[in-house]
Amino acid sequence: MKKNILSIAGLFIFSICSAQNQGSIRSLEPKPKAGVSNMYLYQPPKNIMVPGIIQAMVVYQTNEQFFTKTIRVNKVADSYRFTFKAPDSTSVLMFSIIVPGKIIPVKNSLVMEKKIIFDNNNENGYIIYLHNKEGKRFNYEKTDLAGLLDDYAVYELALKSRSSQALIKMYEDSYQLHPELKKENPYLEYLFLRYAENEKTGRQPFA
Repeated sequence: MKKNILSIAGLFIFSICSAQNQGSIRSLEPKPKAGVSNMYLYQPPKNIMVPGIIQAMVVYQTNEQFFTKTIRVNKVADSYRFTFKAPDSTSVLMFSIIVPGKIIPVKNSLVMEKKIIFDNNNENGYIIYLHNKEGKRFNYEKTDLAGLLDDYAVYELALKSRSSQALIKMYEDSYQLHPELKKENPYLEYLFLRYAENEKTGRQPFA
């Protein structure tokens, strides 16, 4: 498991909508690209009263580093919209919709910002896959997603944990399609997960 690196603005995250009807986040562009600003449309779950101020919290990784951003969501007529520009090597974004809270001072002069999860797609998060400059999906999008779901996105977006078996399958599906990715650093994370899972079940580590 990757360890969370506490940022200057840490988060206390509480969920207030655990059983929601399905909402959605989608790009207004048919092929949202990394490296440019894309506009996204948020459709809240039905029969849910939306607070006056909401934000989109996005997590992503680029160059094997993890990032979290919050973005103001604007109501336009009967829709909710926001824009976000991800770095040009970012393959996948994960979102939750949050309600901003108050700033809580702490002794070491850092701040803790209390945020309330309004909609995290029933603890699954909302996933957007990005495209490169040629309009194609990134071949490493699934390994990036597995990396996010191996702790970081679960913590930041208040999602349910994925099992090791599910993460291993995501990696293996990706490596089956793109074996050249085994030369990249995320392959070591896959090997660690596989070794730990086999140790737990009593199988030979790499049988």
